[in-house]
Amino acid sequence: MVCCGAVAPALVEDMGQAICPAGNLQGELVARPQYHIFVSSQAKGDRMRAAVEATGRQYGLPIRGMGEGSIFVFHVAREPIRDYRTLQAYADRAFHQKFGAELIRNGIFVYPGQKNYISLAHTDADLDRTLEVYDAAFRTLTGKA
Repeated sequence: MVCCGAVAPALVEDMGQAICPAGNLQGELVARPQYHIFVSSQAKGDRMRAAVEATGRQYGLPIRGMGEGSIFVFHVAREPIRDYRTLQAYADRAFHQKFGAELIRNGIFVYPGQKNYISLAHTDADLDRTLEVYDAAFRTLTGKA
């Protein structure tokens, strides 16, 4: 489990994990029997982030993926995003809002312009379907076939 700061006691008990010390950005996964859960969740997020970047680039969009594992965000930005200032200067927020609205219209609930979350409940089929909708949204908004 990746955490920042304290972990709710119920979560610690439920997952059989030790406390993640505040200030430790990676935290520590102590209970090894649950390690596969962490790895699976991270791999799904990494897969989505890479696929969204590749799909966007197929439509000529300068996609910039950010985040780690199961929590990620991407932006259409003409330059790399290194911090909040470069995000404000380079990211195409209007595109991101339109893109989010297109996803919602096609059954993928997102909060436009915000992070994406992959959970253990998401199956590979769910991710495949989500990527199909992302592809269709890129196609619609760029006007490319």
